[in-house]
Amino acid sequence: MFSTLTIAHTIETGTPDLDRLRLAIPGSHLVYTSLESATRLIARDPPQAFVVRGEVLATRTLTRLAEIKARYPWLVVLALVPAEQDLLIGMFELGHAGADDFLVAGADSRSPDFRTTLERAGLRATAAAITDALHPLPAALAHPNLVHVLQRIAELKRPHELAAQLDVRVRNLEKELRQARLFTPKNLLARFRITLAAQRLGVETGSAEQIALSLEYASGPTLRRACRHLLGVKATEVREQGGLRFAWRVLTEAARDHRAKLAG
Repeated sequence: MFSTLTIAHTIETGTPDLDRLRLAIPGSHLVYTSLESATRLIARDPPQAFVVRGEVLATRTLTRLAEIKARYPWLVVLALVPAEQDLLIGMFELGHAGADDFLVAGADSRSPDFRTTLERAGLRATAAAITDALHPLPAALAHPNLVHVLQRIAELKRPHELAAQLDVRVRNLEKELRQARLFTPKNLLARFRITLAAQRLGVETGSAEQIALSLEYASGPTLRRACRHLLGVKATEVREQGGLRFAWRVLTEAARDHRAKLAG
């Protein structure tokens, strides 16, 4: 279940879609912003999600969306697509600009659909944050492949399982990671799992034990130890400091320090 979220949006006051979003997650704090003001709002008071409403193929919308996602890769971005638009073209353009998932105006903003979409978008935002923090990644870990890895992260415990998911040999994966001056496959798996755990800690009401179970950590204490070891803080502090936003910053710094160490 989602915790109380802050959701920034560009939906006009008094519209049915805004009412549906308000009902989707009771107690959430909805904050209106224009596209032009969104960057300042996100920097000042980071929301957990940003819902963009507008003409999906407008150049201004796509450009601003791309700028926002590039600056805040951890931010879950949902595009509310007008039903009368060509959805396939619109989804392609918005996805290319950085939208993590889509809502159809008057339909998906119903409570269950919105929650499902938000969960799915959170996974993709996690992949986007990891991609940004570890850039450049080997081709095998391009964003679509990374999303699939995160979808199955609870099942992937060993390097050969990660390699099989990516359809590459373990040796080739190890070689590509060395060339990119990144962590070993085993370490990378641990960082993928803790980053997704941080994302869930930031938006869900579940205890560390519940989130640990969903990601197949051995126990709640195991997840807490992973938070301290890989993120440097307690699980409760991960939640307090923004979840995925915090984990993205830690992962960015860890990759930078690892590469600097290898460079000697």
